[in-house]
Amino acid sequence: RAALLAVASGAGVPALIVELRLDDATAAERIAARATDPLRTSDATWEVYAAQRDRFERPAVAEGALVTLDAARPPADLARAIAAALPPAR
Repeated sequence: RAALLAVASGAGVPALIVELRLDDATAAERIAARATDPLRTSDATWEVYAAQRDRFERPAVAEGALVTLDAARPPADLARAIAAALPPAR
């Protein structure tokens, strides 16, 4: 994250850390649904998800502009929330 924030700062563009949170039940449903989707682009299993969840280091406000969103929301809603949270360009 620090490297990305430094690049954005150097380029004079706004940066925003977006943390998407998802409850385990919804994650399990999505993983199960992907297992039978012939167009899936992810090979993540419950074990992969759990390992990543357990290793995840939550971002801190001190790192920069931060918004935390519920990933169960529709993608279009998430995109609007992210756009609304973007810091102004310098």
